[in-house]
Amino acid sequence: MAIACLTLVMTVVWHSPAVAGVPKHYRELEFPPLRTLELPEYSRYQLENGIVIYLMEDRELPLVREVLSLKLAAVLSPIIR
Repeated sequence: MAIACLTLVMTVVWHSPAVAGVPKHYRELEFPPLRTLELPEYSRYQLENGIVIYLMEDRELPLVREVLSLKLAAVLSPIIR
């Protein structure tokens, strides 16, 4: 009987929900200052057709990665006649 009571008490105490404080209003929140952003060295090339290429070298890992960003707003917007 004592073991059953002890088990019940331990179960209730062990699984009790965490009590959270009242959240602050968003205007009262405080955050540390942001770190300064330092851009790595890069080279800028422009092809004859107007495409701009930025080349950055990072020798930490032997990987090659391409990222292509196109400005297609004029192509995707409806044609006004």
